[in-house]
Amino acid sequence: LADLARSYAINGQFEQAIAATRRILFVDKFRESVQRRLLVLLVSNGQRVEAIRHFARWQIELKRELAIGPLPQTLALAKAISSGIEREFSETWIKQQLAVEFGADRVA
Repeated sequence: LADLARSYAINGQFEQAIAATRRILFVDKFRESVQRRLLVLLVSNGQRVEAIRHFARWQIELKRELAIGPLPQTLALAKAISSGIEREFSETWIKQQLAVEFGADRVA
């Protein structure tokens, strides 16, 4: 599923990438790298508010069930997404985040 999600993401098929990523998280909701990928995919698909809500819910679950907080890189990503109230995310930022999270040299 991870390879499938990656393939969808780098080809700009964000709905399919989101669905595959959610299936991974259904099995392992605390896999933080996959949580970050989902946040980036949601923003890439124009679902910034859903990304913010998803992170907030997941952060609560992480604290409640494992008594830990997100890693600094996850917090930084969530902060970057949340701070975009006044502006749209640029295509460049989105492509950079997809490349970071999916290890892709090229993104559609």
